[in-house]
Amino acid sequence: MAAAPLGAQAQQPLRRPDAAPIEEMVDRFYERQMRKRLELTDEQFRQVRPMLRLALRERREIIIRRTRLLNRLKQAVEGGLSEEDLRQRSEDVDNVNTETQASQERFLRGVDQYLTLPQRAKLRLFEATIEQQMRTMLNRARTPGPQQ
Repeated sequence: MAAAPLGAQAQQPLRRPDAAPIEEMVDRFYERQMRKRLELTDEQFRQVRPMLRLALRERREIIIRRTRLLNRLKQAVEGGLSEEDLRQRSEDVDNVNTETQASQERFLRGVDQYLTLPQRAKLRLFEATIEQQMRTMLNRARTPGPQQ
């Protein structure tokens, strides 16, 4: 990852120790959906899967860092910190947003070489919708009730 952790972030683990089973479940769901929607061959899937796994891991780490940085920025705004602190924390958020875009572009450049042009188009559509679908699925899993 290009962005270095800041201050207290360096001492905090990026994810909870018990998150691995959930992350694995999400990764498998993402893989199945991508394979199905893009109609990947077995060979294409073998080539793309390692890059997809890396991209998903990067995405999780970036989301965690971005959330922490946004919380720090909120504390700075609410706490009336100096303009320099506000500038730095705003820059940190901007940098992690840039990192998000760069990670996405690396993933697309990496996998595009294994896809047909229609599959590349389907991948962009898939990427635009899958995050919301996964958030909905995870929210349902966290909410106790009959829908499970």
